[in-house]
Amino acid sequence: MDLNLFRKYDICSDLIDFAIDVAEYCEYGDQDILNYYFIDGYKLLDIKWNCGRELLEGREKEVGIVHYYGLEKPWKFGMVSIFYIKRAHIDMIHTYKLYEYRFLQKVNGCFNDRVTIIVKLDTFKHIETIDSILLQNYKNVDIKVIDTSQDIRVRGRVKKLQPYYPRLRYYEVTQNDNISRVMNFVVRNANGNIFYAKSKYLFLSNTITDLRKVMIENQADIVTAGEKEFNADKRGFYRIQRDDKVVDISDRKEVEVSSLNGCLIKKEIFDGIDDLNLEDNKLVNRILEKANKVMLKNSDYLIKLID
Repeated sequence: MDLNLFRKYDICSDLIDFAIDVAEYCEYGDQDILNYYFIDGYKLLDIKWNCGRELLEGREKEVGIVHYYGLEKPWKFGMVSIFYIKRAHIDMIHTYKLYEYRFLQKVNGCFNDRVTIIVKLDTFKHIETIDSILLQNYKNVDIKVIDTSQDIRVRGRVKKLQPYYPRLRYYEVTQNDNISRVMNFVVRNANGNIFYAKSKYLFLSNTITDLRKVMIENQADIVTAGEKEFNADKRGFYRIQRDDKVVDISDRKEVEVSSLNGCLIKKEIFDGIDDLNLEDNKLVNRILEKANKVMLKNSDYLIKLID
């Protein structure tokens, strides 16, 4: 659209008046209004500037704009949609997330309720863990990748993603490093509450949003979620679908929570603890002891990949 001409001739006002006159004939809202109004005043562009998903196959590099029309949007991931979408499509979604980030920076008040996501990646095989974290629909996140894999492909993948995610940071743990030292640094410098994730798990795109809501509504110190197993080779689920209830497990937290993986934790819970190796069972017990209220969101947000 030539926006200069739109403003010069106040086309928006004309469109509103026109829409009122022809509303009863319009099935597709703004599309019909624009098509009727500009019936002789448009130019057809090449399909590459309005390419639907079903026309995208094999043309990713030549397409200018991908149009995800309809109710299903690729950034609203289901259980393990990430396995059914080709890498080229996922890269396009990362581009979308960069535009979203730039827009939200211009909106006052959007970055007050921050969450720091710590991702421990011990093998390149489960690099999709990072994708499932990056594609969260929760807007205000810092993402810290702690790489213990000793695989240069992990660093390469993260470096390719960093231009799309300005708040993505990478920390490599070599054989001579102490992971507790690295973890201590990351936790101490975290912003807001902390969500811990590790490789071999995928997360739904609404995991952080829903757990954060539970934390606020229940004034909880820790919120955790149920998990489901998924066989990536057979593309099959295991375990029964959960009931999606929110349950107070404060009186049995040591039984229900055996790992901090998939837990959203108030940062102040870590105060006064020197050794922050989040994989240590002793630390898990100490964190639980300090938490007055622990809630379980009984949903399958954690997808454990099995061979």
